[in-house]
Amino acid sequence: MRRDAKIAEKVRDLVDEAITRLPTTASDSHNRLFHQRIWRRVEVIAQHAARDERWDLDGDVLRLAAAAYCDRGAHVGNDLDACLDAAEIAEADLRAASLDSLVWPVCSCMLSAVAPQQRPPSSREAQVLCDAIAIDSVSAAGVAAMLAGAAREHLYDALDPRAARRDADPQRFLTDRVKHRLDTVSARVSSRWARLEATRHVRATGAWLETLLNDIEIGA
Repeated sequence: MRRDAKIAEKVRDLVDEAITRLPTTASDSHNRLFHQRIWRRVEVIAQHAARDERWDLDGDVLRLAAAAYCDRGAHVGNDLDACLDAAEIAEADLRAASLDSLVWPVCSCMLSAVAPQQRPPSSREAQVLCDAIAIDSVSAAGVAAMLAGAAREHLYDALDPRAARRDADPQRFLTDRVKHRLDTVSARVSSRWARLEATRHVRATGAWLETLLNDIEIGA
């Protein structure tokens, strides 16, 4: 969808403002590099979905939703109230920029990205953004960023690193969290290309996790 030059300029300005607010420190997992990864994945998924599956996608909604997610929503986790608060802030940003017509598509897309279980994607744009986030979560860069941002958490359970004799606890142990991401990513993507890309990352990251667990057991 093409909009007039004034609206396109407002979209660019709002995205630039969101990126400017993101931290630049590597220790913060939701930094500007995080936005760059998410946006690049969004672009590639959108290109394949439009070409191979004939998805009709609104580029402005994708740009704004990706920026709003990284700026306002990525850090709130699965707290629904916090998700709604983040969406209200994103809505205020859009209205202040006189982009009222984009409030619903952008904010609903962002809510699906933040809390897909509570609010499954209801638009193609939301599906693309959720696909990008899911793939990033199992990529080498995504896992490394998660580990860097969780330095004070437990890497693994010393008594049972593979969770063979206990229930996995992704909230407590980082190795359990990576395994959970790998096990669930296929159910979290929608487009054909995203499913292929998720399979590739699961294979690579799964091999890394297996090597890590083997090393842990050797040293135990």
